Amino acid sequence: MAEGAIELKELFKVISLGDKKAFDSLFNNYYVLFIKFATSYLKQEEDADEVVSELFVRLWLKRTELDKIVNPKVYLYVSVKNACLNFIRNTSKNKFNALDEGLDAQQAASICYSPETIMEDKQLQAKLDQAVSALPEQRKLIFTMVKVDGLKCREVAEILNLSVRTVEGQVFKAVKTLADELTGYLGYNPATVAKHKLNVNLFYFLF
Repeated sequence: MAEGAIELKELFKVISLGDKKAFDSLFNNYYVLFIKFATSYLKQEEDADEVVSELFVRLWLKRTELDKIVNPKVYLYVSVKNACLNFIRNTSKNKFNALDEGLDAQQAASICYSPETIMEDKQLQAKLDQAVSALPEQRKLIFTMVKVDGLKCREVAEILNLSVRTVEGQVFKAVKTLADELTGYLGYNPATVAKHKLNVNLFYFLF
């Protein structure tokens, strides 16, 4: 089991004993992430906020059972997904709104650039965002979960009730599509970015 998974499992154990600070830590680390994930199912961010907030309330109310969870990360994502599906059924909403994520602003700001380079990076990030947004809905969701949220393919497969091979295939197709889109824009394949004086942070997660 990965280090992060072990830490989360230990956190669940502490929360099950009624530790409010541990629960606050869980909330602070996952709330924003789950809002983004929930937004992939719900049309409005306000709805996502409502669903995720209610989920955390239920988690606290059922805290004594958390130490029995084998894989906390998958459990949390599946809980968010199911809560979203229930919300859609209860409110007669059936449209799937895909994630439209850019890179973390802190990544883009991690290195100092000249104004010209900053402008290039903004234009490049906008092109990347556009390419991600144009991906098929399921492929976009899987790509975001793996490449942005950092989940493993097997975890995404379990959360979305797909085979690992399907998830891996969708990630591969997404990466190829994005690389092709950026190649047409840049004039070279972004896999060779190290040879060019551009922000590597804009590409590192693709490969």
